[in-house]
Amino acid sequence: MKARVPPAACIAVAAAVLAVDQISKWLVVDHVADLPHRLPGGIKLEIFHNYGISFSLFQHGGALVKLIVAAITAVICVIWVYAPRRFAWPLALVAAGSIGNLVDHLRLGYVVDFLNVPHWQTMNIADASIVVGALAVAVLFIWQR
Repeated sequence: MKARVPPAACIAVAAAVLAVDQISKWLVVDHVADLPHRLPGGIKLEIFHNYGISFSLFQHGGALVKLIVAAITAVICVIWVYAPRRFAWPLALVAAGSIGNLVDHLRLGYVVDFLNVPHWQTMNIADASIVVGALAVAVLFIWQR
């Protein structure tokens, strides 16, 4: 397979998602008082420090968790470069979310989750980006021509 640089627009969207993720975490942690705070749709703003990975797995993994997150993020970015062009947009979302959570792990030692969605795990913008991107990859893969 030949490496392809993702389109500039995809890279820009990934950068924007990463920025929104990091800014939203900063805003919630440093500037939102009186947490938890209820939002429409039953969503609550409340801070949760996730020392593990997805769905709070491996909470006591320490350095191993950081290594796993870094390795997964690297693999996602390599896939983004080598995948067929139709996967560029959804993989931009997955890569941005993975990088956002990796930044938290490396900077803070944990991921800041703050959106408590009914019937789901507490998450953040990066997590939502990963889920939406992964679902889009699955749909494109299933319905490819």
